[in-house]
Order: sequence, then C-alpha cells, then structure tokens
Amino acid sequence: MPLLPPDISLLAVDFPGHGLSSHIPTGNVYHLLDFVLTVQRIVEHFGWTRVSLMGHSFGSIVGFLYSAIYPEYVEHFIALDVITPSLIDTARRLKRQGALLDNFLHLESMDHNSTPTYTYEEAVQHLHSNMKKFASKEGCEILTRRGTIRKPDGRYYFSRDVRLKSDFDLAYSRKYVLQFASNLQCKVLFIKANQGLSLLKPQEVDEFLDAIKKSAVLCEYHTVEGEHHVHLDFPERMAPLISNFLKHQ
Repeated sequence: MPLLPPDISLLAVDFPGHGLSSHIPTGNVYHLLDFVLTVQRIVEHFGWTRVSLMGHSFGSIVGFLYSAIYPEYVEHFIALDVITPSLIDTARRLKRQGALLDNFLHLESMDHNSTPTYTYEEAVQHLHSNMKKFASKEGCEILTRRGTIRKPDGRYYFSRDVRLKSDFDLAYSRKYVLQFASNLQCKVLFIKANQGLSLLKPQEVDEFLDAIKKSAVLCEYHTVEGEHHVHLDFPERMAPLISNFLKHQ
C-alpha cells in the first residue's frame, strides 16, 4: 500500500474467519459466495456505487466472482497471482465429498481451548515452516502481525478459523467459471508470479483470459519474478504495474 499512489483511498478487509474478523457461528460452513456477500455488505454499508477491487489468491477469486456478479459496481479489478477458482472434476469430487464433509465436522468439533500458543518469534517460524514455498520469513512476519492474537500471558495464537482448512466449496465447473469470465465488464489487471500458485493449466488460464478480454473494457496481463507472496516479499515489482493500471479512468 505505501508504494501505491497517495491520492487513492484504500480499505483493507479481513474476511470472516480470517485475521482479526469474527468467525461464523458454530453449525455453519464457509461457502465461496458467502465472501462475495461480505463484499456486497461492505459496499452497501458505505453507500458506494463504484468500487475498485484488489485481491491476492483467495481474495482474487472473491474479487473475480464479485466483478462478474455485480459488474455495474466495479471499475477496476486487480488479481494477484490467482484470478479464478480452481476447476472441479465432478466425478472425483463426488467420491471425495463424504470425506470432505467428515473433515469439516472433525474441524468443527475441535476443542478451541487446546489451540497451540507460541511466542511471537515461534509463531513467525511456525508459519514460515508451512509456507516456505510461498513466502519469505519476512513476509510471514507481516502475515503474523495480522493473523495472531496475543493472550494475557503474552503468548500468541493464530486467529484464523480452523474450519477454513476444509476444502468445502472452493471449486466450480469449467463452464461455470467461463460464464463468470464472460460477464466481467470492468478494467482487469492480472499479475502472475512466475513461481506462484498454479490452480489451472496454462491453456485454461489462456481460455479464461480470452473470455475476459472479449467482455471487459480493458484486460492487462503481466508476469513478475517471484513466488506466491511476491507482493509481500518484493512489492516494488508489482506496485508500478498497479499504479499505471489505475491511471486508466
């Protein structure tokens, strides 16, 4: 954010179950469109009629869906490393669906009082040990600031809702995603990290980008050197591309 133009206003949002936001009530599940609904709640709360969205990874997927569902609201959509949901293999999904549901029930039944706690440095190291392929230790430190809560005894625990570990409803069919892509009408910027997260095959990415180009006012696609969290580790590689893109009125 510090590297972006000073004349734009920015609102950084923690989705439900993430960061410092509340978890959804027990007995409920996280559906992908629930997060789109969260964005619309925010838009309506502030009375905005036009917005620009920027998201990384899961946030990009939510921005993609919102931009297709509410095209009249979105002026710019900026996707970092990921742009669409992953594609579902319905036959394979059906075979795994029971296991996915049982996994969610297991996560829901966990005793939250037994959540592991860490010193701050241990929390950073723990996150980095799980994300070495995606972000540097310095990047993980930035994520730990927003993703942990300090207990009265001075130790920290990760605030993310454990139920988010369940891949409950995060993939759509190719035909469905293609329909979403064909309904984007805003200005679109997609920045892909060369060593980033690959949810789709290259030909699938090309297919969806072609669909976006046919419907969007503008569609820019750039690649940068780096891993999935390159925006944390090397923000200077992405910021100029974003700044130049936002000049398109």
